[in-house]
Amino acid sequence: MTEKRKPPIRQRPIQVKFFVDEKELDLIKQKMAQMGTDNMSAYLRKMAIDGYVVNLDMPELRELTSKMKRISNSENQIVVVAIKLNVPSEYSLMKEDEYSYLSQRIKIMDRLYHFNHRIDGVLVEQSKSECMIFTTKKIIETETNQYKDFYLLDVLREVSAVPVYIGIGYGKTANESKYNAYESMKKMERSRQNSVYIVFENGEVMGPLETGRGAKKQDSFDEKFYRAATETGLSVNTIYKIFGGIVKEEKADFTSRELAAICGVSVRTMDRIILKLCDAGYCEVISEKLMHKSGRPSRILRLHPLQIYNG
Repeated sequence: MTEKRKPPIRQRPIQVKFFVDEKELDLIKQKMAQMGTDNMSAYLRKMAIDGYVVNLDMPELRELTSKMKRISNSENQIVVVAIKLNVPSEYSLMKEDEYSYLSQRIKIMDRLYHFNHRIDGVLVEQSKSECMIFTTKKIIETETNQYKDFYLLDVLREVSAVPVYIGIGYGKTANESKYNAYESMKKMERSRQNSVYIVFENGEVMGPLETGRGAKKQDSFDEKFYRAATETGLSVNTIYKIFGGIVKEEKADFTSRELAAICGVSVRTMDRIILKLCDAGYCEVISEKLMHKSGRPSRILRLHPLQIYNG
């Protein structure tokens, strides 16, 4: 009489099942391919145990919410720029590569925060390889010369040894813009190339975009605003507010309080902005005037818009 063979003793005796549709299965396989593994059981187990959930209830988002309350027209439509670095997962990183990876990530984030400052945006780090920048249509289109030169991609290429994906989303709400940014990101992941795609609120897609490095016109209107922002250390949006506002007023001499009202900031904040403008030669103090019977006299400031428009 033959004895029944006992089943092998498994190291992991408990089986866990879950259901997916075809699209989700395809996405899982794509992510497995990116990690260089074909063992679905090991991949899913590792992601379930060591994966993490991103909590978006962050101070940056509360700051974003306060900014969104001031949005009132199409020029200030919310636009989301999603950036993803196709870095190896922690599961496949070797110990000797960790220093190289962390050093590279510091350089990348430095470039992203610099870009975020230039466009007066709100940057939210969602994970070690993904982040989003919330800005407005007017600012991002001005900064990129109507997307003819999305130089951020080249800037990141210079310091990144891994593919960089940038997706831009437009929408009627911040949530819709974020969704469209992710949709554009999916297109890049399928192409597996360093590129930029845009998904507009009506579903239209633009891309892949050219970076256009070196293709800018030397004397373009937008280029002069970029230069002023760089020379003063202010954002392009701040430069627009100040010089756009004084052109509408049809005069060149202002007090700090008048400029603060034009830009919608406090007098103290405007004083810091004026200091940077004066240091860069875009503004000068021409006199002082007593505005009230008591108190210190107010400075009379002369701004030089022609240095931007004709310089």
